[in-house]
Amino acid sequence: MSLLTKLRCTLFGPKDIKTLNVYGMHCSHCKATVEKIARATKGIVWAEVDLSRGILSYEEEFPLDLKNLKAAISAEGFKCQ
Repeated sequence: MSLLTKLRCTLFGPKDIKTLNVYGMHCSHCKATVEKIARATKGIVWAEVDLSRGILSYEEEFPLDLKNLKAAISAEGFKCQ
């Protein structure tokens, strides 16, 4: 968990932060691509990738359709779980 994510959890509580495993990220470009997709997804107000763990952490403004987020990430060549 990055320092920013730890700070966010401290301020807003860990229940607000959701995670998604993303496989196939190997570099900062991959990280930026997944973060950009997540941030562009309607309902997500914050997103950050922990590249070393392969985890996308995000906060929802309202419940979103996880299938759409997974499909958008998969369309870029990554696998989600």
